[in-house]
Amino acid sequence: MLIASGVQHLEVGSTTVEEFCSAFPDAKRWMSMFPKKQSITTAMAEVCYSGRPELFTMFLCMIGNKDMNFDLAWLQAQLPDIIAVRQAVEQESNMIPTPAFCCLSVLQGVKASQGSASLLKH
Repeated sequence: MLIASGVQHLEVGSTTVEEFCSAFPDAKRWMSMFPKKQSITTAMAEVCYSGRPELFTMFLCMIGNKDMNFDLAWLQAQLPDIIAVRQAVEQESNMIPTPAFCCLSVLQGVKASQGSASLLKH
């Protein structure tokens, strides 16, 4: 929605973790590992995150997700299939699946060519 309105990324400046949490969802409470008065910029640097601030809590969920405990070599080897699963689900359902869902689908041998209906049953 931000990009559609012409905003490429948020400028967070000296926004504190507490202020940031009031604006962005953190369902698993990953942000609670940072002091409330710490700047969000410092929190992002602590975990080597350099992406868009508005996606920071999603990044924390992905690195903290026990379902994403995959070997890096396996992820690199399976990347084309992981991307194909993501694209198939997005095209057929207009939803963007989580990285864990895509990886688990590939791990379970589900092919993107089977369509998102079979992928979403997992």
